[in-house]
Amino acid sequence: MIQAIAPPDLPRCWTGRIHSLFANSCNVALDGGGLLTIHRFSFGMLPRSLYEPELFTGDLEPGAPVQGGPEGVRLGEALLKWGSSVRVVDTRIHATAVPPGNWKTALALLRERQDMLGGDAITQTLYSRLRQALAALWEGLLADDQTQIVQQCRACVGLGLGLTPSGDDMLLGSLTALHMYRPELARRLGEGIRPLLGRTNDISRSYLELALDGYAATPVLGAAAELSEGGTEQSEILLHVGHSSGCDILEGLITTAERLEQIEEGRM
Repeated sequence: MIQAIAPPDLPRCWTGRIHSLFANSCNVALDGGGLLTIHRFSFGMLPRSLYEPELFTGDLEPGAPVQGGPEGVRLGEALLKWGSSVRVVDTRIHATAVPPGNWKTALALLRERQDMLGGDAITQTLYSRLRQALAALWEGLLADDQTQIVQQCRACVGLGLGLTPSGDDMLLGSLTALHMYRPELARRLGEGIRPLLGRTNDISRSYLELALDGYAATPVLGAAAELSEGGTEQSEILLHVGHSSGCDILEGLITTAERLEQIEEGRM
């Protein structure tokens, strides 16, 4: 039975088709636009998703129709029924006035995890390029130089391997932190990202679109909040999401927190 839902505004009745399939999840292309993920992830909720802990994707095929209604979700030949008390999960990014000063411990955890994952020379070159782009992006954000913002976003969007390229994940982390701690800079960054969404794949574009609208996965929200509240529990969860996606998102969060601290101290 479906136990949790992340989009509280999901219509009572809707239709779509299976976009992509994985061992623990499937993405549904909604007829009204956007992707909805049905999953059995234990780490938390994605910004537009349904949680079904007994989900089985082995007999599904891309393109198969999906239909949501009062009884549940018709997925292939199976009916995923609504649970007796479905949790509605808030994945909106809430702004706070508390500065994000607790990033150094999370950074140490991030570097430890990245060292464990390793990577060849090409991977290291990729990360070097992305970090340079993020540094230059901050110059554009502070100067409100939209040309430079777009230029550096172009250097990130779609760059990297996997379902969500590293450049997209770093921007998603940066955007989430700015929504939470400096919303006016989030708007500037969003104006740089939005025209470039066609440069990446459907899945990554969906997450970026949701972040632009102010929504993120619960592990991302938790790790972003820890930057001001303290603790590392959510950061450790995020670090183990995907192969490197969680690390890349956390790098975007931490880079933003560090830059904001430098601005507060007059070092930038």
